[in-house]
Amino acid sequence: MTRIRSITIFSVPAGWSRRKLISGMEGDALSVLEALEDTDLDIWTTRISLPRLPPGIDPVSVASAVQELLDDHDITFAAPLHMDLRDERIWRLAEALQYEDVFASVRLAEADWADLAARLILRVSEADPFYAAKLGVELKGGIESSPYYPISVAAARGFGISLIYLDELSQGYRRGRLREAVSDVRRWSIGVGRSIERASGMRFLGVDMSPSPWMEDSVGGLLEELSGTRIPSPGTMYVIWRINEAVWDGMDDMSIGYNELMLPLAEDNVLKERGREGLRATDLLRMTAACVAGLDMVVLPGDIDAGILRGLILDQYAIREVKGRPMGTRLIVYPGASVGDVVPLGIFGDVPVIGI
Repeated sequence: MTRIRSITIFSVPAGWSRRKLISGMEGDALSVLEALEDTDLDIWTTRISLPRLPPGIDPVSVASAVQELLDDHDITFAAPLHMDLRDERIWRLAEALQYEDVFASVRLAEADWADLAARLILRVSEADPFYAAKLGVELKGGIESSPYYPISVAAARGFGISLIYLDELSQGYRRGRLREAVSDVRRWSIGVGRSIERASGMRFLGVDMSPSPWMEDSVGGLLEELSGTRIPSPGTMYVIWRINEAVWDGMDDMSIGYNELMLPLAEDNVLKERGREGLRATDLLRMTAACVAGLDMVVLPGDIDAGILRGLILDQYAIREVKGRPMGTRLIVYPGASVGDVVPLGIFGDVPVIGI
């Protein structure tokens, strides 16, 4: 059964003072939350995202204000902090990400900035590996109005939807009706969005049809079922491509975000198991050629060389250039952990530390 992974509200504040920030987000959020009260939808999370942080605004103050709003209302997460890597305020992100439900992203606009990205990941991971799990690196750009965190930048006021629909994909693939299965889910989700739009007065921006996991709802398990082999054996990338092709076939002006299969290791029980068995970062890196972000929620050993981390980012940048599609990455360096260890990572549970 199709589940709504997130209803993400994109709020564009009239100003960035604490009062204006909270007032603007609260008005946008309440209009949608009140519209959801009379539905029987299975919604996993509600989220709120803001535009890129204007110059001169303190990210820690914004994080504090946003967390206050989340604590006062039934909103699961927020992504209020989006900056370029050349912005000196990125060095305050470790402090800002102490606020439990706040996420952030940085944009790597040029390959030469990869060293900055590696240094930032190391700095935030040293403060707390869970903070690094809430920090996304946007590779070059092009990701706006995505319901998927952490790179969820509000380009316009409205809301968007993301989904969990792996059972429908499995049945459609086995029956030779993969495109039809995606189309059916898409039609249903747009109908849901239109209904919320009418009830809330907030503009429905669209749906991101990216197939994504959450623990037992496993994209890794789906790929192994359909390919008949274990990740990352030959045949895996073919199935990824087949699924993505079906998603791309239905894209139109109601498509927002990535619209491509996702493989976040720490969010997928089968991928976690393969990590315990020896799946490496370079195995997942190879798959980024066919999926949106293979190096997503990957936990690396604490003694990783900064040059290796930089190289992993650069290789993803190169793949993003070849594909010509938006990509992001989340890399977590776990202090004191070695390859093969299983470490706690907050809401993501126990996660294996994988090698390069």
